[in-house]
Amino acid sequence: MKRTYRIWSWIWLLVVAVACQQEDIAEPPLSVDQQSLIGRAINFDASYAQPFATKTTYDNTGVFNEGDRMRIYRQYYKPEQHGFDEQTEAFRTYSYVSRVATGTSIVLGKSWKVEVGKQGSNGRENGVAVTFNQAEKDSLTWESGQTVRFRAWALSNLSGCINTSSWDGYYPDFSVSEWVTASGPTMQVPLTLKHIGCRLHFTRKGGNQIYKIEFATEKEDYKYEDNAGSSVEDENDKEKDAADCAQRVSMAYHQLCWPGGVSFDGGLLALPKMTETTSFQPKQIDEYFGEMIPFGTRSADDIREEAERPRFNNLNEDFYLIAIPYDMSTTGGQPITLPACTRFRIYLRDVNNGDDKNTSGYEGAYHLFCLKDIKDENGKCPFAEGLTLKGGYSYEFTVGYYYNKLSVTTTSDFSWNEQTVPVGTAEDQTATAPEGTKLAWWKKGLDDAIAEALAPSMGDRKPYEPQFVLKTVADVREFIALVNGTAATKTTGLARARRSVPNEENTKSYYWWYRTPMDTADTTWVKNSEAEAEGYVFYNKYVPSNGDVPAYSIEELLTAPYSFFDNSVQKRLKVTIAEDIDFNDLPMEGMSKPFSGYLDGGMHLLSNLNLNLSGGTLFASLEKAAVTNLRINTLHPFGLVRTAQESVLAGLSIQASPCRSLAQEMKGACYVVGCIVQGEKGQALVGKADNLTLMGCMQTMSGLDAGGALLAAYADGASEFFAPQTGEKVGWGRLMCCYYDISRSPQAVAVGGKSYSYNKPQQYVRALTTSYLCARYDHLLADKSYYDKLSSASEKMYYYGIAPWKAMNSAIYYYNHYISIGKLYPCNAHYAVDETCYTNRYPQLVSGASTDYVDVTQQNN
Repeated sequence: MKRTYRIWSWIWLLVVAVACQQEDIAEPPLSVDQQSLIGRAINFDASYAQPFATKTTYDNTGVFNEGDRMRIYRQYYKPEQHGFDEQTEAFRTYSYVSRVATGTSIVLGKSWKVEVGKQGSNGRENGVAVTFNQAEKDSLTWESGQTVRFRAWALSNLSGCINTSSWDGYYPDFSVSEWVTASGPTMQVPLTLKHIGCRLHFTRKGGNQIYKIEFATEKEDYKYEDNAGSSVEDENDKEKDAADCAQRVSMAYHQLCWPGGVSFDGGLLALPKMTETTSFQPKQIDEYFGEMIPFGTRSADDIREEAERPRFNNLNEDFYLIAIPYDMSTTGGQPITLPACTRFRIYLRDVNNGDDKNTSGYEGAYHLFCLKDIKDENGKCPFAEGLTLKGGYSYEFTVGYYYNKLSVTTTSDFSWNEQTVPVGTAEDQTATAPEGTKLAWWKKGLDDAIAEALAPSMGDRKPYEPQFVLKTVADVREFIALVNGTAATKTTGLARARRSVPNEENTKSYYWWYRTPMDTADTTWVKNSEAEAEGYVFYNKYVPSNGDVPAYSIEELLTAPYSFFDNSVQKRLKVTIAEDIDFNDLPMEGMSKPFSGYLDGGMHLLSNLNLNLSGGTLFASLEKAAVTNLRINTLHPFGLVRTAQESVLAGLSIQASPCRSLAQEMKGACYVVGCIVQGEKGQALVGKADNLTLMGCMQTMSGLDAGGALLAAYADGASEFFAPQTGEKVGWGRLMCCYYDISRSPQAVAVGGKSYSYNKPQQYVRALTTSYLCARYDHLLADKSYYDKLSSASEKMYYYGIAPWKAMNSAIYYYNHYISIGKLYPCNAHYAVDETCYTNRYPQLVSGASTDYVDVTQQNN
């Protein structure tokens, strides 16, 4: 029997609902616990105001996939029939050809083009559509003055799945339109599309690869939960009735059908078992609707034998199963419920040739994930009575090893949930952004600070300290554009002059803008709204008091990169990230110009950053800047900054693969405090430096060579500021309470080119194995024993004194309270350990400044 492993049961599930159930199908109500987990319903409207927002798109922007297919039908209204005449029904098959959807609705001939060679129809004869092969000119038309209705179905082309001949990537994400009426000729069809299948989605944890996923339908899969223990333990772990559970799951699974088409009268059509034939391919599926299986036309046995079972297909390294959620053998479409004991086999790819079965491509053992093991935040199983599948619902699970522990979790980022407006390129943002919203977060930060600094009452006035808040991907992109000097597409050609009357767009402003060079005979004055439409950006600037001249504000034109350092008041301006932000792996630029402000992430998470356009680096340069309290998680190459001058990095958690140095070079007095990097194929925590303080940090990367794990090298001519302290006593030095994983990078040393050991335990600079770095408890020696009296080098290697997480928290506390720059740019994070499985997980940076302090210089180990 194949060995299996039970997946840890501390997981929770979030369900996202998409309003697309067939109203004539009776469905059992969800339990109270299930209802508490349901997300918001969504209107999939293909417009800018309510974008067609599906994260199942190839580029993950929330717009349609390239090559998505849609068949649009139209029927004329016949007053004498009190309805629409089916005999007048015509349709065209369209394909999506644009990368970003703009405008107010589906635009025929622009966003969607007639797919040449596909079927079209101009009407019916005896109730049957008369079809023809479309040419490029064959667009859908209707007569002026006629009232018509439109309906449509659409099929996703995620990863190009319907343009290939392989069923291994088939993704039957059918969506249908609501009824819409329109009158007269128009190029725009305001369709509303809704998903109608039910989706199970498995994605991988960082660093993992899924090979395949299957429904577990065999008795042996339900006999044991954990075969890794003794036979007695296995007997205690088995289901009460493994055969019965396997049978019930098998019955439910064989009721499931793979969607193959859409009938507006009966909903989804089941795909018959034709996927093995060479003559039937996904790209031809819309031509085979006559062979699809509708509801209520087959018995349960026939459905089992004739209909194709849904399967988990690999698309962009995620696995999706989309099923018709109703029993096809019934005319009413009774919902299908997966029993609570339903299990899935999870096969992970063998990435290190380490499995004990010598299997090809995947590990010899598979892992079992059971629905009844799902727990919500209250420890309850919301599917203790089973999981009733519903049309338009998506269930997402994240699976994979996480530091030696196989787990399954779910994320709140569901692929069928409503998304924000697609970001697109910078030009697209300019063309489609709602009026008045461009750089709104930046202008609001300036205006609010100016209002407080220039308050009418002296008692209400505050120092000029702008606070900028980022909440969305669009905000971050604008932030980067400001630093890069690309936020304004036009920066020259205007000048400011004082007028005798207020600006008509601003009754308080006596300054207007004119085009240069100025023609004294006929000056061309420009309205702000006109200039902004051309790509200019205006903002209000604070001017401090000077002698007898009180402080005031003046409108400025953005003409250069904005470094977030205000020269007029000599202040670093603070930018705060206020939400977790998912960048959806979209390629984007990093900051190519110097950043001189203060970025505080509030311990929010930036996920799926793809900075390949900038070589994987977020900041090209920090100049007297600070970046603090931020988590970044991405599977793309990532490095925080290339060059930092007199700057601070504090409270940063980076998980990336591969992960470059936090900073490749640091010049002048710099600080790196409370930072941890995790991932594969890493580099030293800091590349090279000449005047660095490094405290409370952990380097866990694999792939480090014989160079330094904490510091790769000293800058040319720099003195050895990381040399071990001398004398009997140890003080708080520049390199304190830092660790690196010697089991993941056995050849690494603390500082590149320096082989000396830090033989005073109070410094807590350690090369330890993973289990010691994850340790929850202290490992202090007896009061009268000293580290240098340990008998062997191996004893010294596996000695760590205070538990690493506690020592690093002490360093964070020391930085915040006893170093002046720590009070200006505090590390509002601390390390926490997993209290249930602390030997398998590195300490994690979590929100909240460290309150634990142990003076490690006084520890007598």
